[in-house]
Amino acid sequence: MTLVRHKLTRTIAAAALAFAAALAVFMLMNHSSHPARSSADSSASPASLVGASTDTRIRSFQALVRAHPRDSRGYSFLGDAYLQKVRETGDASFYTRADGVYGRALELNPRDAAATTGMGTLALARHDFRAGLRYGLRAHALAPAVVKPLGVIVDAYVELGRYHQAADALQRMIDLKPNLASYARVSYFRE
Repeated sequence: MTLVRHKLTRTIAAAALAFAAALAVFMLMNHSSHPARSSADSSASPASLVGASTDTRIRSFQALVRAHPRDSRGYSFLGDAYLQKVRETGDASFYTRADGVYGRALELNPRDAAATTGMGTLALARHDFRAGLRYGLRAHALAPAVVKPLGVIVDAYVELGRYHQAADALQRMIDLKPNLASYARVSYFRE
């Protein structure tokens, strides 16, 4: 029971950190790429959603996707919100929704590291650890300075029993960004 609780706590902490990191990246990209957006668009921005419920975030990201259907970033954020909804409710139908919006993001931009990382996280949640590893490695190649893909890689290596490689990836993760997500994985790995 303790291991299950620890893994759930680790997953929730990692999701919260991932959302915060994605929020920061989106805010930077949003301000630099779209300075002329209207105030109506700002209602669906991640900055306005800090502390909002998952349902509110989902509705806002759906509105963002409708307003900007050719921008892969909105789909990535929506996919992350769907994965959070699964964690909160246990409703696996949100996996299918996440898969669809991450897939759409990758259709629009095959080099979208956030969507690729999301697909890796989704694959891990579905216990497809080999696919999770492939997506994690691809996302890391697309965004080597971003720590989130390393979390997917570490988790996949651990689940595949490739502990030496997991330790190496975990060390890179710690070196890149020593934060709660990386420390939680160190704790889980040592356990």
